[in-house]
Amino acid sequence: MSFASAYNMARARALSESIGEWKVLCANLEATNANLAAEVEEKKYKIDVWRAHYAGIEAERDYLLRLIDEKCGGADKNPARALADEEYRIPNGPRKGEKLQKRDVVYLKRIADLGKSKMPQFKNWWKLVCDWKIFD
Repeated sequence: MSFASAYNMARARALSESIGEWKVLCANLEATNANLAAEVEEKKYKIDVWRAHYAGIEAERDYLLRLIDEKCGGADKNPARALADEEYRIPNGPRKGEKLQKRDVVYLKRIADLGKSKMPQFKNWWKLVCDWKIFD
């Protein structure tokens, strides 16, 4: 056997092994992509669950505020709707630009407290409110 044919045979064998390794790598990548796609779908589902939950809480809040409005003789006499002594304004949504009401302050203080104690990712609570369009 000549040197050239021995070299070509060795090179062909190495390429064949390399192709096999690439096939295994590609199969692993496909499996990883399938797992990631499943995780993304699961996360989207959880996000939708929380959106639905939040929409339900908003509906409950609006119902309770209307009941308090009726009992107090109108929305302008409802203590929960009284304007707060805060400089912040509603950053987005249908009430954008309005001054905070006392009920908003209760909500925002809870977020701020969670940011300080249990959820450091919410430490900048006002950025959270603005970026995630909480009042939309």
